[in-house]
Amino acid sequence: MSQRKKPVDPTDGPVAALAHELQQLRQSAGLAYDGMVPLAHYSKTTLASADSGARLPTREVIHAYVTACGGDTGYFDRRWQEVAELVAALSPRTDRAANRTARATSPLPDPTGATTVGEYLDLLEQLRRWAGHPTYRELSERARLLGLRLPRSSLGDMLTGKRPGGDCSALLKTYLRVCGLSDAEIGVWLDVRARVGGSRTALPLRRSFSMVTVTG
Repeated sequence: MSQRKKPVDPTDGPVAALAHELQQLRQSAGLAYDGMVPLAHYSKTTLASADSGARLPTREVIHAYVTACGGDTGYFDRRWQEVAELVAALSPRTDRAANRTARATSPLPDPTGATTVGEYLDLLEQLRRWAGHPTYRELSERARLLGLRLPRSSLGDMLTGKRPGGDCSALLKTYLRVCGLSDAEIGVWLDVRARVGGSRTALPLRRSFSMVTVTG
């Protein structure tokens, strides 16, 4: 009987996506960590950490984990390499450097005071300025380095209120993550979006203003 643990959300980044695959492999094999120890020759703690999504395990641990579960070691070796390259590429290029500078010069926008979707959208734009005012292309690239998708056209629709609230939760979560927010901060923003989702009072004014700006 495999030991149950909270499933890792594969949309939380490349490390989480790999951990999610490892969890699925272990569950398919029907193994508990205790049963993997004599097969993998690593401790229960090390094996549990490998599929936690908290950090990228070493290649050796991944190989031992997959071997114990009877999985495809060649496939997971390639997956580990892909994720390692993404993590390495992300660190020097973003590394939240712009966000650390922004934190030092301006406070992080607080979404909790928003009462309408329009107010919330304004705060999302403030967040982008706080994050160093990256372009949509730059935000999309940050997402790609994290192994996530953030299409520029969809992002533009979301930030201007054109995308229905019910189908943008994954997009919003990715946007918040590439702006440099922590998991706890992302949770606050998602909770507020759910709360104001039914209130669209400010949206017509925002869209009307955008149209005047474009056509004028």
